[in-house]
Amino acid sequence: MEHKTQKTNLNFNGKLYDVELPVFNFKNFKIRVGTFDDLEDIAKVTFPGMAIDLTDKNFIKKATQGLVFEKTTNGFIFVVVENSEGKIVGRSYIKSWHVDYFYKPRYALRKDAVIIADASHSFNGKKILELGGVVIDENYQRIGLGSALLYARLKIIEFLHSDLHLAINALMVTNIGPLRAKDNSSKIDYDQRLVEVLKAKKLIKSANYEDVMQLTETGKVFTKEEFFSQLVGLEVRGQKYFYGAPREASYSAYNNSIRLCRGEAILHDDTQSYISPFQFKQSECIHFDHGGSYFIYNFV
Repeated sequence: MEHKTQKTNLNFNGKLYDVELPVFNFKNFKIRVGTFDDLEDIAKVTFPGMAIDLTDKNFIKKATQGLVFEKTTNGFIFVVVENSEGKIVGRSYIKSWHVDYFYKPRYALRKDAVIIADASHSFNGKKILELGGVVIDENYQRIGLGSALLYARLKIIEFLHSDLHLAINALMVTNIGPLRAKDNSSKIDYDQRLVEVLKAKKLIKSANYEDVMQLTETGKVFTKEEFFSQLVGLEVRGQKYFYGAPREASYSAYNNSIRLCRGEAILHDDTQSYISPFQFKQSECIHFDHGGSYFIYNFV
């Protein structure tokens, strides 16, 4: 996967950098950091659940502020795939989190119970980068572009940390899990079912952030059996849902998360294999917002 550099404006924590960022060539495609001028074309590469609303002022703010680590907000940068004609046919992003902003409850499976846990316990640092979802134009799928995007983002992050010496404490990659698994017939998802369980047990009055945060003080919430019972009957794309299965992500993208933990190659191009510069480990927590397990790498 050959690469060169391209001058790019990078907004990092309120400071604008005019730097030569890596640009990767994979087969007949170019993978690079997207710019604000790309947003209209980026928005065209979509599928249900991953649409972009260019009239959303909050989205535009985050897209323009780049990677910012603040207590009240987060930002991101796009990484895009161009075909030989210069058309954007794939996209993903790198999102920045401050641990205080990321201070949301998580479900942690421990022995015989599900316990409310806090994500900050999983990170040593305060500046976290998340490798977000991948969208590939349906005409260009199943040729390795998703894996190439993952590898390119990891190498870009390595460049930011090692070459630019920018302060980053941890990386995170999530697997889509049960909380957004939706029953194709009833349109009721796991999150709705789980809220009903918590409300029936009089543990919360509503699903708002403050109510759920109070559960962090009580610890044990409900049994594993009750937890998994909420998955019964859910389907994803016409197939029965099983715990840990991706929702809209491809199975190859899901399996790449496992490869990150095992130190295995995540991309093959002809005779060359590419391994992540970082080896992740699996967290024992379950992501509260969209379920599944997530994988972390700590720099410190």
